[in-house]
Amino acid sequence: MSYVLKQMLFIHIARNGGHAIWNIMKAHGGRRLKDNPLDGKMYALHSTAEMLKTEMGGHYLMYDKVALVRDPWQRAVSLYHMGNPTKERSIDDFREWMTNLKVNLGRFNPFSCQTKLLGPEVLCFDLERIALLYNWMEINLEIQVVDPGIVDINRFPVVRATSYQKYYTPRLVEKIRQFNKEDINRFGWRFEWE
Repeated sequence: MSYVLKQMLFIHIARNGGHAIWNIMKAHGGRRLKDNPLDGKMYALHSTAEMLKTEMGGHYLMYDKVALVRDPWQRAVSLYHMGNPTKERSIDDFREWMTNLKVNLGRFNPFSCQTKLLGPEVLCFDLERIALLYNWMEINLEIQVVDPGIVDINRFPVVRATSYQKYYTPRLVEKIRQFNKEDINRFGWRFEWE
């Protein structure tokens, strides 16, 4: 979903920590474009910047566009767990899922380049450094983000609470790397053992 609060338009890429940002924005009067469109239109869940630009027209230019981005190897594991909520999950099952996954799953595909979903005009914050986004919001939106009733900053010192290395074979690491070259170059991500 995409959310607005004051002059901020938050573009939520699936499995990138957007619900934490939504809770902050909601606590300060933010709204989801899906529920409260600016111009009577309905907005798609997890809209890309290009979709929003087309749907919002001139309204799009009025906002600072912000998004959270995520290490593509972490994101793939998160997408796997989201897409298989009732299935008994295992490392072998993840590897089979990744090996057989079709590359044309769109926005919910671990191979989808986040940079292409967002575009160059979107200010990106790495999920592992979510506190930087909180700081940006406090300064630019003049709101208090770090509030025990909204966000406990101590819960987010580093998002990578578990190792993702065990899920991957060298071949799968390379598969993610090939499809996410642009993101890896832009954000400087490295796989855990590198």
